[in-house]
Amino acid sequence: MNEYKALTLRSNLFLVSALVEHGLLDVAHSDAANKKFIVALQSESAAQASVLSVLLHELTVRDERALIQLLADKYDLALIDLDFIQISSLSSQQRELNLCRATATVPYDQVEDTYMLATCYYLSAPVITHWEQLLAGPVLWYATSFAAMALALGRLQEIYQTEADVLSEVSK
Repeated sequence: MNEYKALTLRSNLFLVSALVEHGLLDVAHSDAANKKFIVALQSESAAQASVLSVLLHELTVRDERALIQLLADKYDLALIDLDFIQISSLSSQQRELNLCRATATVPYDQVEDTYMLATCYYLSAPVITHWEQLLAGPVLWYATSFAAMALALGRLQEIYQTEADVLSEVSK
């Protein structure tokens, strides 16, 4: 996760700022969330550090439905439940697990040159910029819940572990 620590930090700070700007979070809670996030980012569990996780699970001040409703109403994003999507490895950098964790974003499909990405961090400009530059093609963005993202990242980790195990067996 170290290679994405700066991106993780910027993405999360931008998200908090956007939540405050859109009236979904007050300044006092944003300060508390940022402090807890920074502590998590410096801990051994930095790979799972997320200000949205802090807001939803530790501070319990964020109703995720309001965020998803904002994304649908203001940004015309469709909602996707990753529980119903078969996630598979594309064996390329854009699907690298640490990047997906750092940005709470998973590319889940590609049709010709167009990529479909599910994210919890659409309001974070660094996330959008990073992925669009990395993919260098048209991107269709979808909003997803934090719980669905966490499950998808877990499934993606299992896929990568299985692939690594197979490669290890083949090379013996």
